[in-house]
Amino acid sequence: MTLKPLNIKLYDIARAKLKFNDDDAMEFVSSIHELNDHRFENLVTKEFLNEKINEINTRFNSLELPFEKKFNKIDQKFITFESATNQRFNQNQSNIDQRFSKFQSNIHQRFKDAESFNGQQFTEVKASIYTKIAEAKSDLTKWMFIFWASQMTITLGILLLILNK
Repeated sequence: MTLKPLNIKLYDIARAKLKFNDDDAMEFVSSIHELNDHRFENLVTKEFLNEKINEINTRFNSLELPFEKKFNKIDQKFITFESATNQRFNQNQSNIDQRFSKFQSNIHQRFKDAESFNGQQFTEVKASIYTKIAEAKSDLTKWMFIFWASQMTITLGILLLILNK
């Protein structure tokens, strides 16, 4: 699929904001592109309706049936046409709803996975920090003891020198 500027922008947004990998971002853009291609598929144009009305008028004029019979046939054709159109619309709507539901659950799962991963990383960092603080405390206590022991030794040595003289 060749990417148009809008599709490239959607791809970049999917990569940057939604944190999709290359394949998922491309699938996202492709899905939107496909939806865009089919959005007018179920719409009826004026030309189409005019054509159908002209066909109906031609048939109506060519038939030599009483007015009520002609009207009932036309009404039945419209009902059939409307039924087929509604069925096709409902089918396409159902397909779109399923795709969006799948897409939404996929995004929800990704956010849940990211939250879980972040929570695990936070716990590991927190444990590491507590370990380093405990090591720093023990080192500080050891050096304080050595400092005060040497200070007491020096002070006692000086006192003994003064007392011996």
